[in-house]
Amino acid sequence: MHILLTDILTCPRCGPEFGLVVMADHWDDRLVQAGRLGCANCRESYAIEAGVVDLRHSTVSPLPSGESVGSDPERAFRAAALLGVNDVNATLLVVEPAGEAAGEVARVLQGTHVVGGSAEPNPGFQGGESVLSSILIGEQIPLRDRSVRGIALLGTVSTKLIEEAARLLVRGARLVVDPAPPELSKELREQGFTVHLEQDGVVVATASAHP
Repeated sequence: MHILLTDILTCPRCGPEFGLVVMADHWDDRLVQAGRLGCANCRESYAIEAGVVDLRHSTVSPLPSGESVGSDPERAFRAAALLGVNDVNATLLVVEPAGEAAGEVARVLQGTHVVGGSAEPNPGFQGGESVLSSILIGEQIPLRDRSVRGIALLGTVSTKLIEEAARLLVRGARLVVDPAPPELSKELREQGFTVHLEQDGVVVATASAHP
């Protein structure tokens, strides 16, 4: 886990208003390889093992199951291009069940902090490669409001994940959904997105002004 991530992580039990404090047992440069994250509000703690933060919680629905897309480098490369980010200081989120695609996106977008959100640990995860962090999550994504500049949803998409994307993205930031389910564009517009592309099973939208 890159130390940059601690600025935007929140407690999955208490919600996005409650940040987490890192207690590191082992560091490697700016990477936390082992330790825990603690919530001062509920006193819950979350393990960091092999650089991966486990933020799954029993009160949060798991990520929708679906076929892994991480073994398709073309899809990851397409997502990186469609995110349209040219700021190396940006934080991006790639949600994919097996957590394999985030590494490919990070390799394309050299220097950008890519956070991979997955349902289960990825055995091939190499923390720090091209500024990569990995978190295990459910449908509720434990990051601060308006904290990311691009999100790629590369697996089965639920209404909750779309709501979370609307909460997390800064104004004008892009959401890439691949594969996109039918009627997704309508749902995105209802969540305040502007849809720019709907082609070959891929949808690209930008976050509009937030209330």
